[in-house]
Amino acid sequence: MLDQQGRAIAGVLGVQLIVGMVFYHLVEHWRWLDALYFSVATLTTVGYGDFSPTTDLSKVFTMGFLITGMGIVAAFVAALGENALREYEREGPRQS
Repeated sequence: MLDQQGRAIAGVLGVQLIVGMVFYHLVEHWRWLDALYFSVATLTTVGYGDFSPTTDLSKVFTMGFLITGMGIVAAFVAALGENALREYEREGPRQS
């Protein structure tokens, strides 16, 4: 991710995760690591079910967090793919 667009998307994703982590820590009173873990699991749509929002405010926040975050994650994955494809086209297939 050496290009400016990739760094920008990664930065936005980082901000999204920090916002989620801070929100869940303050509202749900989860430990910092648990709040980050839930944020990552939510945005990757894994949803283990070991944590879940308990307040109406958290439920509404989570809906918005998912809608915006999934778009950011999709853009991040697309940028990674574009970067890998550019690298492959520049270097060609690797010989074994």
